[in-house]
Amino acid sequence: MGRVQGKLDLRVGPAVLEMSKDEGATWAAAAGNPMGWIGERAAVAVTRIPTLNRFHGSDLLDGEFFLSAANTPTQVATETGGVFKVPSGAAATGYLSLGKTDSQVLIAAPKTESWYAASRCKIPSAGSVSAAKTVIPLGLYQAGHFTYLQWVQTVSATILQLNFNNGSDNRTALGAAGTIGSGIPVGTYFVLAMHFNSVSGAFTIEINDTVVFTASGSGLANMSTQAGSLIIQSDDLTFSLYADAVFMACGAPL
Repeated sequence: MGRVQGKLDLRVGPAVLEMSKDEGATWAAAAGNPMGWIGERAAVAVTRIPTLNRFHGSDLLDGEFFLSAANTPTQVATETGGVFKVPSGAAATGYLSLGKTDSQVLIAAPKTESWYAASRCKIPSAGSVSAAKTVIPLGLYQAGHFTYLQWVQTVSATILQLNFNNGSDNRTALGAAGTIGSGIPVGTYFVLAMHFNSVSGAFTIEINDTVVFTASGSGLANMSTQAGSLIIQSDDLTFSLYADAVFMACGAPL
């Protein structure tokens, strides 16, 4: 697992990591982690929130993720490994979910339990989100309430928005850090992460492991309280989003 001390319970396949960490174990992120990007995310997650002890991730080469039937994302032949274009190019929205179904609840109480969620994506070429379309490179969704990082063309075709939706949209622009071609690179992979620490009460967004947004207290008034499944989603048939890996961690067993 790469510089892991402490007893671990592991279930490791060729491209999936699911494990728990005994209390007292310490982790350290390191280049060349033998579990690859998923292992590095686990190390980063515990660095951010030490109480996390349950991890699940997929590099999209295994059966631990779900592709929508309406506009199923398709694997990108020119990319190495399990990389999917979201959506595939047909009509309707396409999405990719971590877990064996599109509604597998990974975070039961996002406003009261600690959690960490991340995705690794790429925008292959310069561009902006098409008219009236929405692209979500990382989100928690369940029953119409959600916490999304999204590009919404009607708000901004290039600037990523945080959307706390507890029945209605409540968006905050992430500025230059979330702008395509600026903080969001074109042609190379980037990591989006969001996490909530139930002890400190802080919600945080990171891009490539750099904090770009924090909120707590009244700033979380519109944060969804409903259980969430982890998704990447788009209805833009012109703007390409490549999804390479997804990861989540929580403090309680799944």
